[in-house]
Amino acid sequence: MVRATTSRIKVLMWGLLFIFVLSNLMVQAFVTVTPLITESFAISASTASIQVTITTVTLGVASMIYDTLTDYISIKKLMVVGICLLAIGSVIGFAFQHYYWAIVLARAIQTAGQAAMGELFVITVSRYLSEEEKLRYMAIYTAAFQLAYALGVLMGSIVTAHIPWYVLLLLPLISLVLLPIAWQFSPEEEVHKKERIDVFGITLFSLVIVFLILYLNQMQILFLISFGVLLVAFLLYIHYQPKAFITGQFFKENKRFATAWVMVALLEFTQFSFAFLVSFVVTDGFKASLAHVSSVMLPAYLVAIVAGLSGPAIIKLIGEFKTMLLGSVMAMVGTLTAASLIQSGLFTLSIGAILFISGLNILFTPMMNMVIGSLRPESIGRGIGLNDLTINITGSIGLAIVGLLMSSSSFKKTAMITNTTLGVFQNIYYLMAVALMFAIVVLILNRKKLFPEE
Repeated sequence: MVRATTSRIKVLMWGLLFIFVLSNLMVQAFVTVTPLITESFAISASTASIQVTITTVTLGVASMIYDTLTDYISIKKLMVVGICLLAIGSVIGFAFQHYYWAIVLARAIQTAGQAAMGELFVITVSRYLSEEEKLRYMAIYTAAFQLAYALGVLMGSIVTAHIPWYVLLLLPLISLVLLPIAWQFSPEEEVHKKERIDVFGITLFSLVIVFLILYLNQMQILFLISFGVLLVAFLLYIHYQPKAFITGQFFKENKRFATAWVMVALLEFTQFSFAFLVSFVVTDGFKASLAHVSSVMLPAYLVAIVAGLSGPAIIKLIGEFKTMLLGSVMAMVGTLTAASLIQSGLFTLSIGAILFISGLNILFTPMMNMVIGSLRPESIGRGIGLNDLTINITGSIGLAIVGLLMSSSSFKKTAMITNTTLGVFQNIYYLMAVALMFAIVVLILNRKKLFPEE
């Protein structure tokens, strides 16, 4: 491999970071404008949530694929592919803006391009920077992630008060300007021996999740049958195919990973649901304009930037287990605050959002260390890819369930306050708190197994 100069690499990384922020803000922007999408297409909240859940599933699957591709396809080529996918999704979405399923397809294509930027940034940092610079740029990466979500709130709430929401689809076209940087500043890399990508296994697993989400959203028996058939096919495939992307042998060789994997799934189950609910609490619960979403979520994402950057210092002070426990408890208290004080107004909802999102950010670093520590050195690549896939998929399933509950007429009868609309949201936040409480109990019970050195 030809070593690139540090200055050229840093130009490339800032270009990757710009596109990373640009594409990631789209995620939060489209979460924020979900009520507008519901109104535009005259669909239920459950159906509207599909565009968010399919997007996050795509992000997880694409990230796992890029993790493998970077071993034998150059950063330059993958960055160009990512930018082109972002642009293609923009054109399709804007051209067919009057068709909901075209919007879902367009966002999936854009997300496939988005996934490249995050993975390529991390790979570039790990390959070409010194240990000291790695820490600094990974901290910048963490802050950029929260900055993207903060900008997404602004774009989705304030900007859409003045322009149609579907214009947001055109934003990723700006990334085309950086194609020359991708071509000129990307390092020249040797092509390694190609590894086998289990495209069939990953596709089969993705279809299992997609049909599960469709069933949870639409409650149609055809989707349930399809999910069942695909699940059986997937289980048979990984049992009999020794080169599948995940096998029983992998878990036998990495015994602690199974526990860590379940722990990640439990903690990340609610991650997308809080912000998704906020848009509806503001517009349907309080009958306020979508612009008010920014007053709830923007402070949360700004505080989360500081919380995420403080993670290493907190770990050094109290250890990884206690830091992870602290973040989990903060997230649970955040959902309880949102639920119990939901009638008090947007200020208390914002306090809940600050606690929830900051808590998830604080626990992220020790959670990743927990996962890496549970893997043998030769299994780290596949383990991290599977972990990233799990984070996105479990959050997508949680969001699909939330969308189902919001659209359920029977669930509305469970409201405990006069304002039944707010009552539905209140009960969902309570259920999120219960899910996090269960995760905390599992974490405490498995402390010695997950953190044997503490």
